Amino acid sequence: MQKKDFYYKATFMLLDFCSVFVPFFLVLCLVNIFYPNVTSLIPDYSIYKQSFLHFFITFFCILWFWLRLRHYTYRKTFWVELREVIYTLFLFCIIELSLIAFLKLTFSRTFFMLMWGSIFLLFPLVRFIVKYILIKNGRYRKETVIIGTQENAMEAYQAIKSEFFLGFDVKYFVDVNTSSEDCFRGCSRLATMLYYKNEDNIL
Repeated sequence: MQKKDFYYKATFMLLDFCSVFVPFFLVLCLVNIFYPNVTSLIPDYSIYKQSFLHFFITFFCILWFWLRLRHYTYRKTFWVELREVIYTLFLFCIIELSLIAFLKLTFSRTFFMLMWGSIFLLFPLVRFIVKYILIKNGRYRKETVIIGTQENAMEAYQAIKSEFFLGFDVKYFVDVNTSSEDCFRGCSRLATMLYYKNEDNIL
């Protein structure tokens, strides 16, 4: 399970990194197609400097998602995660713009707006499409146990079922007040407490 979790964390981190860094070159190629003499718009030396700057911005952006927002270690609801993604991208967009001004780099406002516009569009699309595919295939699902069978347990169950992108798959309800095992809301109801090595599976 730990190797599987590590694999998916690394996959999401790599995809997020590409979603922020690659648009720099995609937009550069696009501008070059419609504006062949791109070096007169953005000098070669400035392109190199901006590419290095954007690389470091991307690196710290992914670190922020990982260490500060815990996007790769903690599952969040769709709207919470989307809000944090947009806020973080906007934050690092402002940081990069400030550094460009501070370093006095020659840059095109059109290029900068196209690049970050592509990032704002591509980043959430790639993340949620990949997550959707993995959950649909059952690869990103996490088996989950809910303790209790009363109203609060039902509310937790309905909340989990309504949030597809959490990827939680409720397997058991634990009812310590009964001595038999039966079916409850399509899941097993157990009389004894289940032991899971990963406590994150228990709600």
